[in-house]
Amino acid sequence: MSAVTAEAHALVVTSPAPRAAWEACYLADATAVPSQSPAWVDAMEATGGWRDASRHYRFGDGREVVLPLVRRRLGPAAVPHSSMPDAWGYGGLVGSPIDVATTAAVLGDLWTLRCGWIRVRPNPLHAATWQRAAERFGGSGTLAIPKRAHILDLDRSADELFRTRFTSAARRAVRSAEKAGIEVEVDGTGRLAPVFHGLLMRSVERWAGSQHEPLALARWRADRRDPLAKFEAWSTALEGGCRILVARRDGVAIAALVVLQGHNAHMTRGAMDRELVGNDRPNELLMWHAIRDAVEAGCESFHLGESGTSASLSRYKEKYGAVAHDYAEHRIEHLPATRIDAAARAGVKRIIGFRDT
Repeated sequence: MSAVTAEAHALVVTSPAPRAAWEACYLADATAVPSQSPAWVDAMEATGGWRDASRHYRFGDGREVVLPLVRRRLGPAAVPHSSMPDAWGYGGLVGSPIDVATTAAVLGDLWTLRCGWIRVRPNPLHAATWQRAAERFGGSGTLAIPKRAHILDLDRSADELFRTRFTSAARRAVRSAEKAGIEVEVDGTGRLAPVFHGLLMRSVERWAGSQHEPLALARWRADRRDPLAKFEAWSTALEGGCRILVARRDGVAIAALVVLQGHNAHMTRGAMDRELVGNDRPNELLMWHAIRDAVEAGCESFHLGESGTSASLSRYKEKYGAVAHDYAEHRIEHLPATRIDAAARAGVKRIIGFRDT
């Protein structure tokens, strides 16, 4: 492990972050999600593709925060850094307090790193702090990419949430699935990871058809983004905090969710076999079980993930009582990476006739 320290305005930066300090900052942050934990980066390194580049900040007044950060394992230190990369959840600072001055100081430090670009996708609950910090920092070459996520506050019992936050349509769907005999199994050991992955690959077939994407390309992209080994690594690293829920009819798996648990829960993946689901509404039943499981684990909030600009996806999440949170992914670019990436993606989509859904 190499260590880099720098002092400026009584700020000491250490990278990679000392494990004990990172763990302490993570545990002290009541808003933190599992993808901001050191265990999460252990899982990323276990997949073989990532290297810990986290940064620990100690201020002159004793405050400490950590920025979970990774870079590709292969290549020079100048390769892009992410907090976190696509398909790896939220990053951003952990610690307490996370205020505008602290965040602006971190942005200033990131600007000094010799890499092509840095992306930070912070916890949506810290959106206003990051926005004001970016405005205060004011560095050229910084971008804010609009995002939207939905979060349910777990401020009451599961039964009360069901009665007061779920819409009547959501409650009916849960009862319909139960009446149809759909059964849900919840596991935190990783035993159900192959079941989930199988359903995920079936979902890919449906997505490929609706998006006019060649099936072989869709399968390759999906397995590169979410290989089975990834979910197994999550289960190992989070030690019971990676909850895989599977809905079955007559013993046959038809739908599944992956939910991460820590201070807070994050529903990060869903999959189903559309042909087997029919009209029995297993997804609503899965969500109810996932929320109840998170309440029982003592989680304070339940993140339902990215919603983007999809009105239908927003409506789906809001029927469980989740509230929309607009935030931004912040990028520091020494090279025009965002523009180049957007142009490349658009070109590939034109070639294959890809349709966004």
